[in-house]
Amino acid sequence: MNWMKKLFILGIMLILILGAAIYGAKRPLLFNKIYAKAKTMISLQSQPPQLSARKTTRPRQIEQPYRAKSVLDLPSKLHPKDHQEYLAGLREKYKDKLPLPQMLKIDGGKFTMGCLKSPCFLTQLPTHEVNVPAFAMAATEVTFEQWDTCVAFGGCYTMPGDLGFGRGERPVFAVSWDDVTSQYIRWLNENTEGGYRLPSEAEWEYAARAGTTTTRYWGDENPSCDPESPLAASWGAQPWWKNEKPCPEPGTTVPVGSFKPNPWGLYDMLGSVHEWTNDCENNKDYTGAPTDGSAWRDSVCSRIVTRGGAWTSTLSNMKVHNRKVYDKHTPFERVGFRLVRDIPN
Repeated sequence: MNWMKKLFILGIMLILILGAAIYGAKRPLLFNKIYAKAKTMISLQSQPPQLSARKTTRPRQIEQPYRAKSVLDLPSKLHPKDHQEYLAGLREKYKDKLPLPQMLKIDGGKFTMGCLKSPCFLTQLPTHEVNVPAFAMAATEVTFEQWDTCVAFGGCYTMPGDLGFGRGERPVFAVSWDDVTSQYIRWLNENTEGGYRLPSEAEWEYAARAGTTTTRYWGDENPSCDPESPLAASWGAQPWWKNEKPCPEPGTTVPVGSFKPNPWGLYDMLGSVHEWTNDCENNKDYTGAPTDGSAWRDSVCSRIVTRGGAWTSTLSNMKVHNRKVYDKHTPFERVGFRLVRDIPN
């Protein structure tokens, strides 16, 4: 009886295949589908019955954190063969004391945030009063040596290249917002008294202005190419921006603290590298922004605001109120960071 059933099914399948072949001259895709289905049914009929297996699930693999470009991928003065020797030297150098950032107390106060003098962009408006509590801010941006020390002691796994500029006391760049928060800041807080974080936009602008109301913390004048000038900054290192020459030459980052600080003792608040903040992109302007100095966060946040301009920036970016937005998962060769810390009440 069983062989008759199989013969019947086989006959039906052959009729279907023959019909599909005739019709399939015009509809080859349909023919292929019918043929595959018939082949599957015949194959199933020829197999012995199987006990239904109990459904199991494989353990979910933990997704690896995002990795920025390594020293092997991005141009660097540090040759790959010297990599381990360099890190071993940092472990020896800082085995007793980590290279912590110099933190300066920033007294709390009220200021007007946003573009106070035209031309202004929509993202810099409307201006609004913000009351900022006291906090501490690093006098300089985090350096390559500070970041590399985190790598040397196993707290960071991202080893960014330096574009051939050199490492040491130059500001670290090519580290994403994710790299900074999940690696360096976490490691630093685990190995110190803690409290380190990225600044809010309001904290950053408040500290950058340092009590001034001008376009730049030294006034409204353009930045200077003279390293000894109080207007000096690292900027303009792109020929298509029609700058006659980078400021200063040869168009690279410079060691932190190379130029005059702002009135509150903070170095390189303009130029050098853009600095990550803790604020999401949110709206296209300041409508609805916090007025208490806190970061403007969102439940869905993939793009983060940076501040301060960079060694590649145009004059329009070299302003204390200017904002630029970058993807938080991506490392950029002009973006670094500076730390802040809460002051206990």
